[in-house]
Amino acid sequence: MLDMNLVLYYKNSNIEAKERMNSFLEYMLRQGCDCVPVTKESPDKALSFKSADFAVVFGGDGTVLEASASAAEYEVPMLCVNVGNLGFLSELSRSATNEEIASLLNANAKIIERMMLKIQAGGSEYTALNDAVIKSAGEKPLKLSAFVNGQLFDKYRSDGVIVATPTGSTAYALSAGGPILAPDLEAITFLPICPHTLHSRPAVVTSNSEIEIVCPDNATLIVDGRKVGSFTGSMTVKRADKAARFISVNNDFYKKLLDKMNRWGITH
Repeated sequence: MLDMNLVLYYKNSNIEAKERMNSFLEYMLRQGCDCVPVTKESPDKALSFKSADFAVVFGGDGTVLEASASAAEYEVPMLCVNVGNLGFLSELSRSATNEEIASLLNANAKIIERMMLKIQAGGSEYTALNDAVIKSAGEKPLKLSAFVNGQLFDKYRSDGVIVATPTGSTAYALSAGGPILAPDLEAITFLPICPHTLHSRPAVVTSNSEIEIVCPDNATLIVDGRKVGSFTGSMTVKRADKAARFISVNNDFYKKLLDKMNRWGITH
């Protein structure tokens, strides 16, 4: 018998993820575990994590991002099973059996932490594992000013700006030409999106820095790939107090980077 409380987080619109979750739910109930299935549509989603020992996430990277803020709030380690496309944030593939998943949920599990961001904009506060993105709400580029610890860093005329964690450096920031940061690096990167200039470059600052982006134009704020609203004014970003915790099976970041991100290339 296994005496533990589990959150089983899954993407409700993903049929395969729902089937995998239900299969694992039935298996763990037979082992004597208390399990709570949760989706982003669940009422009191965050509170579901309050008494959990572990969270098992079934889905792609987007589903992991959805679960990360609630899991971090209550310091619940996540074990992620890829039932999506890229699966860069997942430790297990869709072929993992219920027995294999369950065997990793124990007190001896190797836990790694990933820093998160606290974002304040438009009178609201958000938490991100990957990034915060300001994009133009219309067809014209934005006029943006970037400050680091109160000092002007640069001014951009661009389609927007990305502020990312090391984890997020391999997401949208990578597509926009940003640097790849090792996930355990204590740093924040930010970069303009398609700047209309010859000099603007990505920047990397220490994790205790506060970044402020001032935008006098009407813009859209996107946090971890989810549009959270429109705003005009200032966005401040700094390291969040709590980190996302993951159960690590094979913490080989560079191999995963090649396997997942170089799928169309040839490596030797």
